Amino acid sequence: GYVFQSGGLFPHMRVADNIAVTPRLLGWPAAEIAARVDELLDLVRLERSLHRDRYPHELSGGQQQRVGVARAL
Repeated sequence: GYVFQSGGLFPHMRVADNIAVTPRLLGWPAAEIAARVDELLDLVRLERSLHRDRYPHELSGGQQQRVGVARAL
């Protein structure tokens, strides 16, 4: 995948939805998407309950970059 240096997140989408963009486009089942989002949030060390439903503008720059990495994976 590709990670933008500036974050490159969709500002109108929550963190979980940003991470789930590609699996949704690929037609993954909703349960698999949710599980993968949780797995990736854990991998980039963003606490699910605190970050999953936030919008990019509510995150620090470093957190935004980690969401971008998660989306690229």
